[in-house]
Amino acid sequence: MQLNSINHFRARIIGKVTGAADAGVWTIEGAIQVGASAATAALVGTPTVNVIGLTSGASSNSWGVTSSANTSNPSIDFKVTGQSSTTIDWFGSIELTELAY
Repeated sequence: MQLNSINHFRARIIGKVTGAADAGVWTIEGAIQVGASAATAALVGTPTVNVIGLTSGASSNSWGVTSSANTSNPSIDFKVTGQSSTTIDWFGSIELTELAY
């Protein structure tokens, strides 16, 4: 992300247990603004997380996704939560629209 910019992001995130049926699909959408330095990166409002679908195993183990502003390197961090002792393959695609001023 550029300094002095406002950005709209939309991410599609999918997680699936390796070799098993448990899986989940989400979208997360929001805005992030960066001022004159990386340290000023901040989410604008609260990102909207939509659960598209979760299997019962993913739902009962509270799988989820979040986003936050990275103030060291002006960017968006996406974090996923799965379950302990389970290998989950994660994939995400991100669409970003940026206006630098």
